[in-house]
Amino acid sequence: MKNILLIGIGGTGSEAVDVLFKKIHELGQQNDNIINAIVLDTDAGDLDQIKEASVISMADNASVGTIVDSIGREGLEDWFPVSTPAIRTQEMIKGASQWRKKSYLAFLNAMNKPKSKNQFETALERMTIDPNASCEVYIIASIAGGTGSGSFIPIALYVRQYLRKQLGKNPMIYAMIALPDIFAKKQTKDNLIKVYANAYAILRELNAINLVARDYNNGRSERKQTPIKFKIGDERERNIGLLFDASDPKYWTPEAAPFNQVFLLDKLPLVNSIKAHNIVLANSLYTLLCTDIGNKFDSEVSNHELLRSQNNGSNAIYAGISTSQISFPIESILNYLAHEKTVAACEKEWLILHKETEKKIKENEENEKDSGRRYVLQDDTYAKLFKESFDKLDENDVPEMIIQIVKNDTTKFDETGKNKIDVIGKYIDKINDVITQKIPKFSENKLSSKFDVKDFKKFSCPGLKDIAISCYSELKKYYESCIESIRSASRSIGESIFSFNPESLKLSDKRISMIENILKTDEKYIHPVSAVKQLCDLKLKIHAITKSVENKQQWPEVKRGDVKDVYKPLLRIDGTISGIKNKEKSAYYKLKEERYYQLAKAADVFDRPQKTNIEADYKILKEDVMRIAKQIQSKAIEQIKKIVYDRFSADITLLLDKYRYSIYCFLGGI
Repeated sequence: MKNILLIGIGGTGSEAVDVLFKKIHELGQQNDNIINAIVLDTDAGDLDQIKEASVISMADNASVGTIVDSIGREGLEDWFPVSTPAIRTQEMIKGASQWRKKSYLAFLNAMNKPKSKNQFETALERMTIDPNASCEVYIIASIAGGTGSGSFIPIALYVRQYLRKQLGKNPMIYAMIALPDIFAKKQTKDNLIKVYANAYAILRELNAINLVARDYNNGRSERKQTPIKFKIGDERERNIGLLFDASDPKYWTPEAAPFNQVFLLDKLPLVNSIKAHNIVLANSLYTLLCTDIGNKFDSEVSNHELLRSQNNGSNAIYAGISTSQISFPIESILNYLAHEKTVAACEKEWLILHKETEKKIKENEENEKDSGRRYVLQDDTYAKLFKESFDKLDENDVPEMIIQIVKNDTTKFDETGKNKIDVIGKYIDKINDVITQKIPKFSENKLSSKFDVKDFKKFSCPGLKDIAISCYSELKKYYESCIESIRSASRSIGESIFSFNPESLKLSDKRISMIENILKTDEKYIHPVSAVKQLCDLKLKIHAITKSVENKQQWPEVKRGDVKDVYKPLLRIDGTISGIKNKEKSAYYKLKEERYYQLAKAADVFDRPQKTNIEADYKILKEDVMRIAKQIQSKAIEQIKKIVYDRFSADITLLLDKYRYSIYCFLGGI
C-alpha cells in the first residue's frame, strides 16, 4: 500500500488529473493505494473546468508589481525584473503568458497566502494517513507553456523539503511531463518559438540540477564549480526558504535532486489532439497507480529494465536515479556525429580559405595604416577576396575531395548534360522574372473610347486638353496600382528569398528561394565550403546590381504612401516621335519634353483655338499616353529591384558576417 499525491500543474496537468479520477470512479482500483490530488494553475478560467481534484489558484487580481512588493523585492531581484514598469503593470489573472518566471512568482505568491499555503500543506500531510505506507508524489505538467515549465521544479523541491523536514518522510517523487511537439500545431508563429524555448530551458535546468546532484563537482576541490550558475529559491523568500543552490556543497548529493524519475510524453504518431495526449497521461497514471501492473513497478529496481525496453516509437522515458540518464533515438546520435564531422571538415577545408581571406584583409589594413589612412572593408570586399582565394586553389592546397565536392555542389548542366549552367546568373534571372511579373500592365483598351475620332475637323484644342486630363486620371490609377505592387511585392519577394524558417519556407516561392536555388542540391544542403562560395559569388553579382540602381531616384510615394499626383519625371517624354504624318504642324508636338504635362496640368495651354493639325495632335497624344504608361511600368520594375536587391545585399553581408564570426569564435580569435 502507498500514500500517493498527484499534483497537476497548468492546463495539461490539471486536465490529466481530472480525467484520471473520472477513470478511477468508473473502473475502480485493483489495489488499496490511497490517492489524493491537488491541481495548480495561473489561469483561473481553466481551473473552473476541474471537477475531481482540490484546486489551488495561482492567479491573482493584483498586478505583478503589487505581488512583488508584498513578497519582498530583496528575495526576487536576482531572477525577476522587480522594478521594470512594463512588467509591474502586467496582470496575474489569465495565465503565465508563456513566461516561466511569472509562473514561479505566482507559486511564491500562492504560498504567501495563508489559505492557499494551508490547502497545499494539508494535501501533503495526507501522505501520512498510513504511517507504515511508502510516500509517492506524481507531478504532471506540460513543459511547453509558462505555468508548467516555470513551477514544476520549484514545486517538487518544496514538496520534498516539506515532507522531509516537517513530516519526517522520504518520498519518491516522479514527474510526468508532456513535450512541446504535442502543442506545436495549435500555436501561432511567435508562440511556437516560446513553446520550444520553454521546453529547452527547463530540460537544461533539470540537467544542471542533476549534474550537481550526481556529484559533478567531485574531484574539483581546487576550484569547486557547477555546470552553470543555478539557484532556485532564496532564504529571504518567506514560507519557502532556499530550495536548491548549485554552489552549496550540501546539494551535491542525489537526495537533493527534485525527482527520482521523469517520464517524458512525446507526440504520438498520427495523434494531433492535445486532449487525447492528456488522456494518455491519465491512462499511464492509472496503470501505474491503480492496477496490478503498477504494483509490480518500482522505480529503483525497474530503472535498468526500463532503459532496456525503450522501443516505443516516439515516446521517451527520461529515466534514472535523480533523472541522471536520457536515452536518445539513433537519429539524434547520427545528427550529432554529422555535426561533428561538419565541424572537422570546416577546420580542414573552410578554414584554409577563411584564413587566407582574413590574412589578406589584415595586409590591406596594415598597408593603409602605413600610408596614414584608415582601411574600410567595402560591402563586397570579403566576397571578392574569398573568391580570389578559392580560384587559386589546387590539389596541393586542399584535399582533392573538397574541390570535387564544391564542383558537384555548385556546377549544374543543361538537359543535354554538356553545357554548364550559370547557377547564380540563372537564379538572378528568376528573381528578375518574378519582379517583372509583379508589376501590372497598362490596359490600352481603356484609351480606345477616348480616341475614337472619326472626323477630326469637328474637334478643337480644348477638346484635346479634356482627353489629356481624362487620360491623366487613368495614368494616375495605374501609377497607384504600381506603387501598391511595389510595396507588397518587394516584401513578399524579400521573404521568399530569405526563408530560413522551415514553416515559412513551405509558403515561400521556391522559384526564388535562396535555399532551394543556391544552398541545396537534390533536396540536401550543400557542404559549408560550397555554401560560402555560392554566397560570395552571389554577393558579387548582387553588389553589381545594387551599384547600378543605387543612384536611381526613389519615388516619394513609395515611402510616403499618399498619391496626389504622378511623379512628375515619369510624365516627361523624349520629344521625338515617328510614323505620324504632319507632326511638324502639330502645336502640341512642339511643346517638346513636357508636352503632355503642360497639356494635362497647365491652365493656359490649348485652352483656345490655335493653328495646329488636330489629327496629328490626337495621334501623338495617344502615343504619348502609352509611352508614359510603359515608362511607369519600366520604372516601377526598377523601384522593386532597388528595394529587393538592397535588402538582399544587406542580408547576404549579414550572413557572411555570421560565417566569419562563427569561425572566429571556433578558433578562439584569429
